[in-house]
Amino acid sequence: MARLFVAIELPADTIVVLSRIQPRPTPGLRIAKPQQMHLTLHFIGDADIDPIVKALTMVKGRPFELQIERVGRFPPQGRASTLWAGVQANAELLVLHAAIGASLATTGFKPESRPFAPHITLARCSDKVRSNVVDEFLSEHDGFTLPPILITGFALFSSTMNDDGPVYRREGWFPI
Repeated sequence: MARLFVAIELPADTIVVLSRIQPRPTPGLRIAKPQQMHLTLHFIGDADIDPIVKALTMVKGRPFELQIERVGRFPPQGRASTLWAGVQANAELLVLHAAIGASLATTGFKPESRPFAPHITLARCSDKVRSNVVDEFLSEHDGFTLPPILITGFALFSSTMNDDGPVYRREGWFPI
């Protein structure tokens, strides 16, 4: 069994720009590494890879443009735990998200009950991060936007933890 998730990979030039807007390192702030940046569609958890791959090959869709815009934080109130770049939830992205969820359901997967909030994690905050660090990040990048990205498929990743954080490995790519 492997710890799995389904995601949209980002082009290298997009990752470069996202890396440039990340907050400066400070105590309690864990900056996402460029190789960790992606748009998660579904977190699966521990599962056998083969049945998941088989289910994902059944997903049908069509290419679409993805718009990365604005920055934000989770949760929206109180102490921040995650800083992110937002992704516009257009109809094509929502259809792909639903199609993948329906296909994964054939393996016994149960999607999260909370609404899909498409985003790209830029940093994770511990309770040691001062609130002004979060406020400065949000203020400095208010109005952030990138040119649209053409999406032609999605990937299945496995995740393992090491001392430097998670390491992701692509287990399969699926055209839409």
